[in-house]
Amino acid sequence: MSDPQGMYSLGAMDLTKPNAARIYDYLLGGSHNFEADRRAGDQLNRAVPWFPKVCACSGHVCKTLPTT
Repeated sequence: MSDPQGMYSLGAMDLTKPNAARIYDYLLGGSHNFEADRRAGDQLNRAVPWFPKVCACSGHVCKTLPTT
């Protein structure tokens, strides 16, 4: 492979732009988010007030589903 970073390189992350995973983290009360994510999460919460509850429920369902 000629790329010294490797094929799994993350590259540059722009922390000034919201990211769906970090917004989800923010809505669940997590700490792995940045100002842009919190602003977007707050906008989402104002537009769809029940959305954080859906996020919490989906996380709970994923944790309680049996694995085969």
